[in-house]
Amino acid sequence: MTLKPFLTAILMMLLFSSCEKSETEFHFNVDQALFPNSWIHAYEEDCGMRMNFQPYDDSYISSWRLRNRLELLADGRAIYNIGSPKDPHLNDAITSVNGHWTFDEETSTLMILKTSGEIVFAFMVKKVADGMLVMSYTAIPIDPNSK
Repeated sequence: MTLKPFLTAILMMLLFSSCEKSETEFHFNVDQALFPNSWIHAYEEDCGMRMNFQPYDDSYISSWRLRNRLELLADGRAIYNIGSPKDPHLNDAITSVNGHWTFDEETSTLMILKTSGEIVFAFMVKKVADGMLVMSYTAIPIDPNSK
């Protein structure tokens, strides 16, 4: 009798139990007053497809790795910089979107739009609290008015 299937099963149980169990969509009342902030992607706390963002001033986030930065301003403007994975010492971003943000309460979707109104990124918000924003990329909603 081999232990390989048994050990594999234990490993898989530990892996799946380390993340929140449900990846199904859920909707909750969101206090949109918590969105405006300068958020930095805390890769170390990611779990599966969920991305964890923390306020930019959190000191425990190490500076050796270039981080994605999402700035959501109270006036609706947004800046989303996705850092280059090639050289963490450069301040260049492979993607930088300057535009505005909107939140669809019905679908818990945070959208980053160019100034032209084109949706560039859409995130399913999983949790928003003081000091924490947890979300995952989701499909960009189709504008029924577009051709």
